[in-house]
Amino acid sequence: MNLSPRPSPPFAGGRRTHAMSHPTSTDNDTAVATDTTVTVFCADWCTHCRSFREAVVGRFDSHLVWFDVEDDAIDVDALNITAFPTVAVFHPPGVLRYLGPVKPYRDELQACIERARQAAPQAVPSALAPLTTR
Repeated sequence: MNLSPRPSPPFAGGRRTHAMSHPTSTDNDTAVATDTTVTVFCADWCTHCRSFREAVVGRFDSHLVWFDVEDDAIDVDALNITAFPTVAVFHPPGVLRYLGPVKPYRDELQACIERARQAAPQAVPSALAPLTTR
């Protein structure tokens, strides 16, 4: 799969792999449950990823972790990532419930998390397992 980078400005804040800040009291309606972990796979050159990041920054608690697939050398083929952004939802942590694309909007991420929490557990792909411990 060819996911050639296109030049663009870096993500706001400069760091691409990090846990996001805790939500403010006005953002409680979109907070991620403490027993749920969401891993987000994006690319710096992807305009959807940049707008998605802006939409969710500060609105979800520290259980949301970001990876830039190029900077963090993520094997997109091994994870079957075909679109950005892609998320992995773990509920409880370590138990994969969803791995796939999500539309780049805060409400879509919240709906994806809610659906995933009700979904049956899935096998964790071997390429994903080491990322859950970072």
